[in-house]
Order: sequence, then structure tokens, then C-alpha cells
Amino acid sequence: MKNNLKHLRKTHNLTQKEVAKILGISQQQYSSYELSNTFITIDKALILADFYDVTLDFLVKRRVKRNNIERIKDIESNLKIIRTNLEKNKIL
Repeated sequence: MKNNLKHLRKTHNLTQKEVAKILGISQQQYSSYELSNTFITIDKALILADFYDVTLDFLVKRRVKRNNIERIKDIESNLKIIRTNLEKNKIL
């Protein structure tokens, strides 16, 4: 998580002090989150996820499971078939 926190902060051109203020904590506390010396609480993680407009999964570097990727591919394939059928029948 530490790399994502730092990356997001720097991408948004923010200092640790500015992010700490958003979270209502000290700069030292926020720094310990970035360094992974302290675990971030779920309420603070939710604030950051909303602020940066990312998912909690992204924030904590959770990976998408392989079977989810396969499901997405199946859904995309089915949608293409449906679209083709709708176009053939001049519904689209």
C-alpha cells in the first residue's frame, strides 16, 4: 500500500501535510502510513479512496482474481454476440 499512497499523493501534487489535513491526522501519522510502519484504518482508507477516486482494492494493491478476468471476457464475448444479433434484426 505504501507505494500507492505515495504515488497518488505525488500524482496530485500534494504534500504529506496536506493529505494528513484531509484525513484529520498529523503529518507524522500519515508518513507512517506511507512507510507501512502503521496500518491505515478503514475509515481513513475510505476517505483517501474517495478523494483520489480509486477503489479500495487499488489503494491496497489487491489484484483481480484470474477467474474474474475470465468472467469479464465471457461477458464481453456475449455482448458482442447480442449486439451482432440486434444489428442483424435491425433493432440497433
